[in-house]
Amino acid sequence: MGESNEIDVRNEIDVRYDNYLNRLAFNDFSETDLNFLMAICSRMRDLGEEKQVFTYETIMELIEWDKRNTIKVFHRDLMRMCEKLRRIGTTIEIREGVFSSFNLFSTFTGDIQKRTLTVRVNGDFLFILNDLKKQFTRFELGEYVRLDGRYSKMLYQRLKQFKSSGWWQVGIDDFRSMMDVPMKYAAKHIVNKAHWWLPQPTGRRRSRCGRASRDLPAP
Repeated sequence: MGESNEIDVRNEIDVRYDNYLNRLAFNDFSETDLNFLMAICSRMRDLGEEKQVFTYETIMELIEWDKRNTIKVFHRDLMRMCEKLRRIGTTIEIREGVFSSFNLFSTFTGDIQKRTLTVRVNGDFLFILNDLKKQFTRFELGEYVRLDGRYSKMLYQRLKQFKSSGWWQVGIDDFRSMMDVPMKYAAKHIVNKAHWWLPQPTGRRRSRCGRASRDLPAP
C-alpha cells in the first residue's frame, strides 16, 4: 500500500495567545484539560466578544478524543476544565489603575442534549486572543495535543514563547509555580526530573486521561 496523502488539519491550526497566559499556573489541569483549553483558544482567536457555538464532535476531533469514551464522559470532563479555569483566581491589571479577577470566558455553556459548547471571550481579557502582533506565543495544535504529559505541555508552551531567542531563564520557585509542582518536591528533584518533561510528541491518539509516567515529579 502507498503512503497516505491525508493531511491532519490539526497541524494546520495555530494556537496563538498573549504571553501573559504563560504566567498563569493552571493548577490541577490534566492533559485533557490543557487540550480542551488550547483547542478552544485556537478557534476563538480574533473574534472579539463574538459568541461561537462548537459541536462536541468538532472539539473531539481537535483534541484527538478517544471516542471509546461516552459523550457523558466528554461532557463531564469539559465541565471539569471550566470549573478549574474559573478557580485560577489570579488578579491582573487590565489597564492602568484597573484590576480584575482572571476570567477568560464570559460564556462557557455545554449542552449534552444538543452536543454543543457555546463560548464567548470576556471583554476584559480580549487582549489574550485578539490583535496579536507582538509578545505572543504560537504553536501547532496537532503537535501540542500529542505531547505526552501535562508537564511536557506546560513546558512546551513556555519554550515556544522564547523560541526566537532560544533562551529561557527562570528561578526555581517561579518554575515550580508555573508548572504546578507540589511543594513537597525539593528543588533537586525538580531539576532531575525536568529533562523528562521536555516535549516529545508521541504521534499516537491520546487517551482521555493520558499516561502518568511523565506527569509525576521524582519522589
